[in-house]
Amino acid sequence: MDSSFKTPSINKKFQLDAKIVIPMTLLLAFILIISAVLDIFGSRHEMFHILEEQSRALLTALEKGSHNALQSWDMVQTMEAQRLLDNARLLERLDFAGLLRESDLTAIAEKNNIFRINFYNSDGEKEFTSFRGFGYGANKNAPADLMLAIKQQGNDELILGFRSGRLGTGQRFAVAKRRRKGGVIVLNVNSDDMLEFRKSIGLGRLIRDIGENKGIEYIVLQNLAGVLIATAEMDSISSIPSDKFLSGTLESNQPATRFTSRNGRKYFEIVYPFETKEKQLLRIGLNISHLKQAQKSAMLRIVLSSLLLLIFGGVAANWIISARHVKSLQEAYQRIQTYTGSILANMTDAVIAVNGRGKITLINHAAERLFNISAANSYGKECTQAVSALCPYLQTGLKDRASSIYHQENLSTPNGEVNVFISVNIVKNNNGEIEAVFAVIRDLTEQTRLEENLKRRDQITAMGHLASGVAHEIRNPLNAISMIAQRFKNEFTPQKDEQEYGQMAETIVEETRRINDIIRQFLQFARPSQPVKNTVDLEKLIDTAATLIRQPAEAKGVDIFQNCRNLPPILADADKLQQAFLNLAQNALDACNRGDSMTFSCQKLDKTVRIKISDTGNGMSEKELTKIFNLYYTTKEHGTGIGLSVVQQIISLHDGTIQVQSRPGKGTDFIITLPVAM
Repeated sequence: MDSSFKTPSINKKFQLDAKIVIPMTLLLAFILIISAVLDIFGSRHEMFHILEEQSRALLTALEKGSHNALQSWDMVQTMEAQRLLDNARLLERLDFAGLLRESDLTAIAEKNNIFRINFYNSDGEKEFTSFRGFGYGANKNAPADLMLAIKQQGNDELILGFRSGRLGTGQRFAVAKRRRKGGVIVLNVNSDDMLEFRKSIGLGRLIRDIGENKGIEYIVLQNLAGVLIATAEMDSISSIPSDKFLSGTLESNQPATRFTSRNGRKYFEIVYPFETKEKQLLRIGLNISHLKQAQKSAMLRIVLSSLLLLIFGGVAANWIISARHVKSLQEAYQRIQTYTGSILANMTDAVIAVNGRGKITLINHAAERLFNISAANSYGKECTQAVSALCPYLQTGLKDRASSIYHQENLSTPNGEVNVFISVNIVKNNNGEIEAVFAVIRDLTEQTRLEENLKRRDQITAMGHLASGVAHEIRNPLNAISMIAQRFKNEFTPQKDEQEYGQMAETIVEETRRINDIIRQFLQFARPSQPVKNTVDLEKLIDTAATLIRQPAEAKGVDIFQNCRNLPPILADADKLQQAFLNLAQNALDACNRGDSMTFSCQKLDKTVRIKISDTGNGMSEKELTKIFNLYYTTKEHGTGIGLSVVQQIISLHDGTIQVQSRPGKGTDFIITLPVAM
């Protein structure tokens, strides 16, 4: 190295005095610390706000879930009460007509799954019953309050609801029907299954299910006396009277949040006054370990950054701390969002939300399946572009600025028309402006279909019992008329008009024979034989039905198509099921004209197989569709009106369902759903 080399003067020019560097570094360190502390407090406040908003979302889900559970329970009670009242009305008509004996009641109770049927006279004394056993209550009179209520004007039918059984054995659900002869008919069923269903859909089950989500430490519902419902492993928690915060929240009837400790651990808790007949509080505790960790990490970064600044005096340290802190905040925010996001995404009900401008902001998995749309491709679009069928309900919420409930609505979707329950809810900010409108959609299509099939089956059963009773009463005098007519024809010769006399006598014999055939059909329908079920090749059954109907179809100029392949086996009575298929195929052929077609198509579902027998014939009106399964209803000139009732009966005996879709001039579809062999 050259010894004459000297340090350039520029180095000296930029040398700083220690008296300036140290105060500046300390000042910068102080500014950095203050800035970081303010940033932490701001971030802490923002995370608390996020925790509170997510907790409120959980509370909303619980409240909506509890209301939906209550609505489901009310629907179950209404359906059971209607079923019992339908039976009571039929029994009252038979009683008034003098066609009912006490010995009939036991069979009627067993066939209709009724625990007890009691007939009381106007004095409340038991006249006859489906049970004449021994023990307390076997011959008890009707309660005085029931007789008083039924005698009051307008109380022709009463729903008595749940009552304890005699000697405290079980629970009963009962209804009462006034007798035109005077007195009352009381029917009750064992309600253990109904009460067990209420437990399975109740608030306690909902609380335990939601409480299993990660990040939720506990959910507790308590009143002044103590804990009513709690998540698992809740051994102890503060009572309302001993906690001023809880008692103050209960008194103000407004939600409140706080940090609290239990068993040495700290939680973020939101307390919500729950709307019931008595004063109750719903408490949700969220894990804040991630918050503590974020705070500790932030404090450590402040110290390190200050040391770096004191050593290097670099302003870049502040940027590093801020960047890392923002990342931690984003991760914490993402974890908090996951709590409610996971719940919404995995709900069985469809959820769709729009912002105040009507743009799609949320679509969960259930909504994607129901409307056959992609959430990723729908965000930010107008609701008319993504979910046009649901859009009018969301737009009504935006326009009216109020929540609404639609109990039964029909929506057209790419998967077909569905029957749904819709709840539209409004979310507003502190200024009263609409931030979001979200709809919760519950698919009731399958439930409605099952209810219709159950109602139809009950109607057919009731009509069959009535037909059986009438048939027995008609058969004896009819046989007497037939024998007398034959004697008149064979043993007497008139003095004039002998040919006319013979024709009239023969007509009487033939008509009585025809009436007797109808009575035989009555009895066969009223007392159907139970199916003898074996493993059946469904594809072979359908091929046979198509083969049998093909020749008359070709003679009429109607084409037959089949699309039933690779079907799973089912447990069925092959002869009865074949009868049902042929009956439907014949009906389809009768509705077709030359040039029309009939199609057998099948679809394998999860645990069922769906068979569709469709035609392009005349179709039916809405009015006809409501009556086609009624006994002896027919639109054919020489039809008996029994065929479709028999089909309904056969499908019900195979634990299946049948539905029909039709439009005048467009044809008809009969859709049968049967369980596959397990």
